[in-house]
Amino acid sequence: MKLVRGRPTWGSMALGIAAILVAAAVAPRPAHADGDHGAASRVIRSELGGGRYDLWITLTPSPLLAGQRAVIKAQIIDRASGATVRGGRVQMAIPDWMPPSLRQVSAVPGTAQQQLQDETEQERLVAIGNLWVKVRAAANVGQVLPTLATEVAPGVYALEFTPLAAEPYDLQVTFLDPTDRSLPDRPPVTVSLPVTWEWPVNPRLILVALVIAGTAVGGLIILRVRRDALAPGERFNFLALPWLRRLVTARGFQPAIQIPLLLFFAVLVFVGLADTPLAGRNLATKLTWTSWWAGSGA
Repeated sequence: MKLVRGRPTWGSMALGIAAILVAAAVAPRPAHADGDHGAASRVIRSELGGGRYDLWITLTPSPLLAGQRAVIKAQIIDRASGATVRGGRVQMAIPDWMPPSLRQVSAVPGTAQQQLQDETEQERLVAIGNLWVKVRAAANVGQVLPTLATEVAPGVYALEFTPLAAEPYDLQVTFLDPTDRSLPDRPPVTVSLPVTWEWPVNPRLILVALVIAGTAVGGLIILRVRRDALAPGERFNFLALPWLRRLVTARGFQPAIQIPLLLFFAVLVFVGLADTPLAGRNLATKLTWTSWWAGSGA
């Protein structure tokens, strides 16, 4: 960074911030492999054959995107030898095409005298009808009937799938041991596949950009107010800024933050009691989790 009279120039600082943002944009996102961070791709681990084999499931994209065709790959590893099992027969299935939220029946279906369906139940039936049209449109959309997966590489078995909703889908994997035909067919192993909606912009990049921008603004304020370098060990007091001191010490500053938050939570409690008792479709539940996710920076 170019220095002029011991201070970085505005142009060089802007260039440095832009370089950091570009690096954050092109850097690969860390994946979560059963709680492990920093892996090259998302790996869902399970076991087959009563612990005789390890099952590794990889998703492309990861997580799956609702409405977009994806590839599910299964790799089976023999724990005794550590070698990948080749030439096996691997059967995959996603039997439930309906998302979990639509499988629940409304808690207020109506009475015998009044054959009026609950509004939530009507919405559920309409959503099921719309999804059913998409399920019949093409193969492996919304569900996968028991199918032998294709071995696309030695010991790697692949299957295409298109989820319809941003909710988990259950994948059933059955492995027919090629080395011992006398063994009976073992029951399938169920693995949960994460599905989400596609974001036009990486939300983690937005968070990184906000943190960098906030740090840069704070640094620029310090450089703007204190032209000379701070003495060793000296700390900058932001309340030394007249406009900031007037803002945070104003009589109405604290109520201006507390009152809107109080009203928001009062409305949230009211909606939670007045809306449908179906937890997955209650507006208060959705608002609470949306606020929680946004605040946690997940």
